[in-house]
Amino acid sequence: MDTSRLKKFAQQARRSFIEQVESKLNLVLAKESESRREHPKAVADLEQKLKELGQGKKQELKEQQQLIEQVAYIWFNRFCALRFMDVNQYNRIMVISPLSGQFQPEILAKAKAGHIDDGVVNEATREKVFGLLNGSVSSRDGQSAAYHLLIVAVCNDYHRIMPYLFDRINNYTELLMPDDLLSDNSILADTREAMTPGACESVESIGWLYQFYISEKKDEVFAGLKKNKKAAELAAFALTMKAVKGNPLDDGNNRRRFFRNPVAPNICRLENVSFSDDELDNYIDFVGKDLFTQDLIATLKEFEESDNFGSLIQPTATNISGILQQLKKVDWSNELLLEAPRNKVLKALTQADYLSPKYHVVIVNPPYMGGKGMNARLSKWAKDNYPNSKSDLFAMFIERNLKFAKQQGLVGMITMQSWMFLSSFEKLRADILTDSTILSMAHLGARAFDSIGGEVVQTTAFVLENTYLPKYKGAFLRLINGKSEAEKSELFKKAIA
Repeated sequence: MDTSRLKKFAQQARRSFIEQVESKLNLVLAKESESRREHPKAVADLEQKLKELGQGKKQELKEQQQLIEQVAYIWFNRFCALRFMDVNQYNRIMVISPLSGQFQPEILAKAKAGHIDDGVVNEATREKVFGLLNGSVSSRDGQSAAYHLLIVAVCNDYHRIMPYLFDRINNYTELLMPDDLLSDNSILADTREAMTPGACESVESIGWLYQFYISEKKDEVFAGLKKNKKAAELAAFALTMKAVKGNPLDDGNNRRRFFRNPVAPNICRLENVSFSDDELDNYIDFVGKDLFTQDLIATLKEFEESDNFGSLIQPTATNISGILQQLKKVDWSNELLLEAPRNKVLKALTQADYLSPKYHVVIVNPPYMGGKGMNARLSKWAKDNYPNSKSDLFAMFIERNLKFAKQQGLVGMITMQSWMFLSSFEKLRADILTDSTILSMAHLGARAFDSIGGEVVQTTAFVLENTYLPKYKGAFLRLINGKSEAEKSELFKKAIA
């Protein structure tokens, strides 16, 4: 996939969204604004939100900027998702895209012709849209106002089906939607130009857009966007789109079946869970101390820094699934004060269950971060928990992924090649060779990804079996001479022909 157009679009779109949302915010908050007259509750909610976020002038400005960033990303994300679904014909009526030979989005064109899907847009909104379009409802730009209402209705309808991506739009988010969505120079025109049918053949394009969008100001602002949450949302959307597409050899798709009821991809987003001594002790006393072994109590406390350690956490306790089932059966209806600790215990153990060694196949493209890039807490934790692979996150994930897999399970990864050669990974290599088996490896070297130029990123792809097979002869391919994705692909095909 050629990602250069997506990169240019996402980075420009971020700046444009921020500029337009900021302009809209200033307009909405003006003392005599139209929004204050027509949507007083929404403006009050917005002002309350800003008040909650910051205290003091400097803090208010910082949190206001964070709110702008958050709302800008929400609309960027939704418009990109809607465009992807338009192109793949998952939307009954295209929301962002026009029909062939037309210029306005199909949903607006149909509304102008008197047709609005009553399964998506409620009666009050339909009447207002028709009024805006025929002039009976006054507006400076009736078409734009009508289109805004239609977009909000579609997003809220998708909240029923995909709540992980389409949060129900609250009033101030709707107020801060960018104004210009219909002109030739609008954000949506740029979205359509970048997200071509070719780019939308794979949902991978949505992941690239997210990466490019956050690349310019990654660390500072997007802490406020809760990157783990956003990554989980995109993973859920990607799985849903793959499921809707169904069998690639089948011309049909599963839209009717999938979009009839809410879709719930089986994805776990790790969250911080912490307990005070009293609340955990009280819950243990109520349930019974026999169930809460030292290993189980240790596991409950291993998620205090999930946002820092993520899926590198290795739960101490075993048989977590069985313990969860027992705890869910406990009747606590007469102990309402225990509701909060109970929910925390169940959340921690649910996360621990996801991190248990129960998978037949583990497939990972891990993050890369050397010791110098780690914060002090992560660096110390890595040394304590991954002494043989502590030099880089990707190496720690090689070790961790083998512990995700069942005995004789498979682990497929693409990582930096440095673990194969550097002395700092000598013990990791020894562990791999004595405790597992390398079934296959494609040594890709530099330029395995056209989107990443230069010689800095040099990679290797491999499959491990989580058992030691001393007589097994693996398949190893040396593909470092290829200078592009296409050349390496040809070398691979020739090697296995």
